[in-house]
Amino acid sequence: MNKQQSQAANMPVTFEQAKQAIIKLVVTRGRSQAVAVLARFGVENLTRLLPSEYGALVDACQGVRPSQMVKGQA
Repeated sequence: MNKQQSQAANMPVTFEQAKQAIIKLVVTRGRSQAVAVLARFGVENLTRLLPSEYGALVDACQGVRPSQMVKGQA
């Protein structure tokens, strides 16, 4: 990891980045999958999520695989 990557890894994730991760999940996997990820954090929508959890949410959105999808989703 170079210095620039290391600095980026230490930067806090913004609301906008978390929002884009949710939107991408909705587009690629469906709304019910995004709702399921939010539910893992105990919230119904992104505005209820603590800013300190944005990074974990982005990681969770990126980690969703087809085998982990909610039943009924293609």
